Amino acid sequence: MQIYSDNYLGYSGAIPLPPYTVGGKSFPAHRQFVFWNKDERALYDERALYIVTQADSAANLFVSTAVAPLSPSAALQPSITSVVNAATQQPGRITPGEIITIYGTGLGPASGASFTVDPVANLVNFNLSGTQVYFAGQPGPVLYASATQVNAVVLDTLGSSGQAELQVAIQGILSSGGNLPAATAVPGIFTIDGSGAGRAVALNQDGTICDARHPAATGSCVTIYFTEGGSRTPGGTTGSVTGSVLERLSQIASVTVGGQPATVTFAGAAPYFVDGVGQLNIQLAPNTPTGPAQPVILTVGINSSPGTATIAVR
Repeated sequence: MQIYSDNYLGYSGAIPLPPYTVGGKSFPAHRQFVFWNKDERALYDERALYIVTQADSAANLFVSTAVAPLSPSAALQPSITSVVNAATQQPGRITPGEIITIYGTGLGPASGASFTVDPVANLVNFNLSGTQVYFAGQPGPVLYASATQVNAVVLDTLGSSGQAELQVAIQGILSSGGNLPAATAVPGIFTIDGSGAGRAVALNQDGTICDARHPAATGSCVTIYFTEGGSRTPGGTTGSVTGSVLERLSQIASVTVGGQPATVTFAGAAPYFVDGVGQLNIQLAPNTPTGPAQPVILTVGINSSPGTATIAVR
């Protein structure tokens, strides 16, 4: 029987239930089951008892039974349903340094947890509230963890060809592995609503947010944030916060806005952001089309972002 809990979101395992007795006759466990415990921590406490109510709606019978606790492996088994580029929300290949989003069940804490930076090591968490992400068996930085979503950074040491196995662990319990093809770059532009489509995360040259109320002027400079352009020179450290030394993309980057080429003055790691966030500084061409939603496409080497992110141009 599948047992669910208010205090632990998602499938938490199977408990063999005893039959219930009515009028001296024994009936098998039947119909609806309600799982309840007073403290979320009790899921990991071998001394805890769980009360299961067996309800037979046809006979209007309700019987409560104390049963043995779940084992940690049954309670915490994580499951991955999809892996996407965190900026575009599109599945496919991964590349070193890319920020990815992993969707599934039982991946992390119910309430969600965001990363912190170790002030001494200058690194973000590789274990966030019990959640770890493994690339080919090696743990990577975890930026956010919840029961249904994890954001992580692909290890810089991962190759840019072949395939890499990805797994999520919660309290040391590993999910099944899945092999993802690797690429030299998987560029994706971040959007304001996180969907991968619509208004890009972009700033005008005066520091204002580029939107319909503050469109970029043709010929002006715009800063756009993205992930992931592949290797950089000099290379960064996975999970670190990029410092003041500029890390430029190793491959040639080009950008079009509204179908017109823009001049790229910088393409690389965004200073003072977590390694994996990229920054584009571009100058719009004088003949860039105007309008509230001009598509922006970033190409790194032979790999291009989808034309779903936009900026406003006047």
